[in-house]
Amino acid sequence: MPLPRTALDRYLRLEATGFWREAPGAQPREVIVSFGRTTLLLSDLEERPLAHWALAGTQAIEQRDGATIFATGPETGETLAIRDRDMIEAIAAVSRAAERARPRAAPPPPRPVLGPLLALAAL
Repeated sequence: MPLPRTALDRYLRLEATGFWREAPGAQPREVIVSFGRTTLLLSDLEERPLAHWALAGTQAIEQRDGATIFATGPETGETLAIRDRDMIEAIAAVSRAAERARPRAAPPPPRPVLGPLLALAAL
């Protein structure tokens, strides 16, 4: 019996072009975006690696001129603009899956309520 496919399995060989800015004021650079198991690999047009972005931390931050702009966090300043719908869908699907899998903080322990109420009743 075949194993169930995950969102990630569906996109493993996906590539698209995009425009990467290494810093906020930098000139955008055309790159090849390759979808991997845990990262996006950004390469120049000669296929030399420029950057790796963790898929779990990649977030869409805005829509501009028909492209979705992604970042790995506000502190990095790096952005990646992609117009390819399949790549945008793949990043969104894996980001949603990573968010669902992320452990949640445990709720705070219950505060003692009975003690103060008994002390108040004794008055």
